Amino acid sequence: MRWKLALAAAAGLAMTALTATAANAAPGYTTASVRLRAGPSADYPTVARVRPGVPVQIFGCLGGWAWCDIGIGPDRGWAPGRFLAADFERRRRVIVDVAPRIGVPVITFDAGPYWDNYYRGRPWYHDRGRWAH
Repeated sequence: MRWKLALAAAAGLAMTALTATAANAAPGYTTASVRLRAGPSADYPTVARVRPGVPVQIFGCLGGWAWCDIGIGPDRGWAPGRFLAADFERRRRVIVDVAPRIGVPVITFDAGPYWDNYYRGRPWYHDRGRWAH
């Protein structure tokens, strides 16, 4: 019985963490046509192609804002920070200039858990060892 209670508590905490992540995402936009990637490099598989001006959720960026973890509709992946913008002081500005001021956190990337969460059904998922370094 105790293990069931512990399991339920852990599941509740995990759901809270996922909800908090989505709730804390910064609204943004693409500034150019971008390929949403399965990791922070053009070497990762393409998840989706996104047109300019499309609203996205920005969950965080690597240090230096070179790559950002974003969501668009049902897709989640990475896009170059130079192709993302956010509204700040009544103007749309490139994310590298405003990320700290709008609360976009600096994050890290671990391909294993990230791919497990978002890409299990993708055709290239079984090759994940190629990118998990």
